Amino acid sequence: HTMQGLKSCSTRCAPQLKPVHVQACLKFASEHLDDPEEDWENVKWSDERLLSCFQRTPYLL
Repeated sequence: HTMQGLKSCSTRCAPQLKPVHVQACLKFASEHLDDPEEDWENVKWSDERLLSCFQRTPYLL
């Protein structure tokens, strides 16, 4: 639907985690619970996206 040049959209649904994936996440979290904060500064999180909507140089959000 378009109104005054605007278009509506909805986000795509992400697949739900299977029980085996939940267990793997919990195992990883418990194994790394006491890691120092500095160790996490070099981690690339899967929910980080490269954005370049209105920028000449892409940036991470």
